[in-house]
Amino acid sequence: MTAEVVIMNRRAVVLAADSAVTVPTFENGMWTNKYFKGANKVFELSNFEPIGVMIFNLSDLEGVPWEIIIKSYREQLGPRSFKTIEEYASDLFAYVQKHPTLFPQDTLRDGFFRQYKSVFSKMWLAIEADPVVKAVHDQPNRMAVDLDAARKTVIDKAIAHVASVPLPDFLPGTTPADIWTECGQELSDGVVTVLKEFDCNLPADDITKLVIDILLKNYREFLPYTGIVVTGYGDDSHFPGCVEHKCAGFLWTHLVVEAGQSDFIKPWSTGIIRPFAQDNMASTFMFGAGNDFLSVKDWAGQMINNLATQIDASHSVPAQDISNMAAPLVEDFMQRIINHQIEKHYGPLMQAVGFLPVDEMAHLAETLIMLESLKEKVTHPSQSVGGAIDVAVITKAEGLVWVKRKHYFPSELNSRFMVRQSERLDRNMHTRRGNEHDHDL
Repeated sequence: MTAEVVIMNRRAVVLAADSAVTVPTFENGMWTNKYFKGANKVFELSNFEPIGVMIFNLSDLEGVPWEIIIKSYREQLGPRSFKTIEEYASDLFAYVQKHPTLFPQDTLRDGFFRQYKSVFSKMWLAIEADPVVKAVHDQPNRMAVDLDAARKTVIDKAIAHVASVPLPDFLPGTTPADIWTECGQELSDGVVTVLKEFDCNLPADDITKLVIDILLKNYREFLPYTGIVVTGYGDDSHFPGCVEHKCAGFLWTHLVVEAGQSDFIKPWSTGIIRPFAQDNMASTFMFGAGNDFLSVKDWAGQMINNLATQIDASHSVPAQDISNMAAPLVEDFMQRIINHQIEKHYGPLMQAVGFLPVDEMAHLAETLIMLESLKEKVTHPSQSVGGAIDVAVITKAEGLVWVKRKHYFPSELNSRFMVRQSERLDRNMHTRRGNEHDHDL
């Protein structure tokens, strides 16, 4: 996990992130998590333009760290720029989709095989745990043919259900057939091996096609995602904006990217605070209460249902009628709480953020991450939020500047690195000026 925040007003946008990263490892037959505190999550997206990117959740794509992907994209972007921040995000994902060496076809094929095996394992466990199959399993004198018949009943039902689910819009309609043509037999051979272990005599091809369809159509259940937050200014922007996407990696050969929430500052805007990933403390700061307060609605509903049951028992008034009458009251109660939070906490805070100077915005962003880290430290045995906090500010005139940034090396001992960076920027600037000159001609 991680904790990150974007704060915007008409002057600037501030990005802050912790450095913790959670890495799942398989040890002694069990999955466990290890936590490291040196991850980079905030990056410049351009060497020239006022645009940055922040990542959360999964830190790599098909085994390639997003840090490498972003820095590679930044180099090839060079002096190019776009009118909007949405175009930067689109160009980044187009770069990933088409990159021939970071994500060659063999890598994508291997990744799909891993996804397929994971889905097949989960599906087979679900089949064995289905009540229809379990009832036959529990029979003392069961026969293999009866067990196969029960499994086939469950599988046929799943096939009928999945057939009614459309493919995602980003996948061509021929994708299942393309996968079957490319590697269907190899996938089916793996299913045959498993069926033999269970002494099961069912059509492996049908099961293979079912697993492919489940993976393609219900990919959200199986593919972890990386949150990609692109923020800053496009060429036509005078005020900052922030766009969020969720990238779930490749599904077959197609990059899965879904747009999330977008926020843009306007001339009449107040400030905006957008937390990402772990956001309990940021929400508490903004609304005067954490997300847990929403449980009040469930508690109130349960109390009213209990009261209705007691009234039903003593006065013969149907409990359901009382619950139905009380439901709108519970909704009104929750709306009153939310309106109170907005009026007394969120509204005044956003008004204040709208006028904060840049240095105080940076301090606020760092403090919010620090509070989340402190809470994790004192309330959880394993700290999934923590480490050094990186803080960057982006303004239209100055671009991205670092307020706080961790390094794995001391800059004073690496003067050659600083010289190389300066020379690289000079070359890029020279290229940009040449392009602008050619355009003017």
